[in-house]
Amino acid sequence: MIENIEALIVLARENTITKTATRLRITQSAVSKRLAALEAMIGEPVIEKKGRGVTLTTTGRRLVAQAQPLLSELRSVLATQQSPDHMDITVGVSESLLCSWGAEVLNRAEKATSGVRLSPHTHRSPVVLDRVRSGEYMLGLCSGLEKLPSGIVGETVFREPMVLIGNASDVRDPSKGRLLSIEPQSVTWRSLGGAASTLGLRPTQTLETFFAVAQVANVGFGVGLVPLGVARAMRISPKKVHKVEPLLTRPVTIIGQKTVYNKPAIQHFVAAVKTEIGKLDLH
Repeated sequence: MIENIEALIVLARENTITKTATRLRITQSAVSKRLAALEAMIGEPVIEKKGRGVTLTTTGRRLVAQAQPLLSELRSVLATQQSPDHMDITVGVSESLLCSWGAEVLNRAEKATSGVRLSPHTHRSPVVLDRVRSGEYMLGLCSGLEKLPSGIVGETVFREPMVLIGNASDVRDPSKGRLLSIEPQSVTWRSLGGAASTLGLRPTQTLETFFAVAQVANVGFGVGLVPLGVARAMRISPKKVHKVEPLLTRPVTIIGQKTVYNKPAIQHFVAAVKTEIGKLDLH
């Protein structure tokens, strides 16, 4: 029954049977069977066809609203019951973090924490937050999160410097040319956009990822505003990487549900993450 309810909850988030099957790592037929079993048990439809896709019925939406907090609590209970000597930690990581310095930090933190086995996943920060809140992930390492919702705890463990990528002559006054950065609706831009604007850094063009911004700036399409870790990961020539003055940073926050986050084994791992971040040469 839990698997059937989980299928409905994931469908509510992913919106299609195909994406739900991919997320759950099962076939589309298996998703449909789980939903059918759920409908048979409660005696009412939980989904209905809408064009080429499906949508949740009123009953389905009500069931998700009631069951999701319970499933989250159950996952939290199970997570806290793990032996501290053998703990599997699922962690969601913002893509730009995992693909730059995050993978190295997590790998070293895992090795430094006895009994811990890490299972990393990558998404944008809002998705990581959502899946930590649902109990799907025990921890999240996110960029741009300044405020945490109720029930989620954590701490800012690093403020990563932002840099400008481009030729020195173009970087001296990026407002005169094409300035590229992450799209304005991203949580990272919402956290640093005000300070960037004060410095005269107002993007004239945006892209979906910092790695895309760095690449197009590196080949000369304009000046790119990206985290220092991204520039280092892409091995962009130091001659093209310029510090923003005064310092402009993005917050990096580690988060979790309170009952999970405060577990001693989790705290030991978090401490190891902070120690490894402190060893980074990103200043």
